[in-house]
Amino acid sequence: MKKILILGANSYIGTSFHNYLTTKYPGQYQTDIVSLRGTDWKNRDWAGYDSVLNVTGKAHADISSLTEEQKKEYYAVNCDLAVEAARKAIADGVTQYIYFSSIIVYGDSSNSRKPVRITAEGDIAIIGPDTIALQGGMGGTYVKSLGKSGQGTLLLQSQTAGEIKIPFQVTV
Repeated sequence: MKKILILGANSYIGTSFHNYLTTKYPGQYQTDIVSLRGTDWKNRDWAGYDSVLNVTGKAHADISSLTEEQKKEYYAVNCDLAVEAARKAIADGVTQYIYFSSIIVYGDSSNSRKPVRITAEGDIAIIGPDTIALQGGMGGTYVKSLGKSGQGTLLLQSQTAGEIKIPFQVTV
């Protein structure tokens, strides 16, 4: 049985995912839902989970229209908290961490159909599409290791967001 920890109590996506798995695949997945509000989650042991699905965040805001104080809170929740949760997942031995977010953090979502070029460097390779158009602020590709431990970087380039580097630590 796969164990999945869902971060984001009361989130629509987290609750829907939990309900989907328990309805469609009874007995195949154990899902637990935890809130990242406050600090209680920091003391919980995540060891033993196969995956962490982080669906927390402040949504439905165009960052370009927020005050500086609102932007500070927005980034604290949507960026800093996500990184802190990812570091905890790594420290507790979770092998897969998935974070859901939206493109709106980069500004007007009407730009989300512009192409994103994806390249890989180091000990990883792209096995999925290397150019994608985001839909609803989301997109994806597949990445694989080259069969050896090391480091890799996924580079995302778009007219809207510029260049974003995603580092990978590969352990084989």
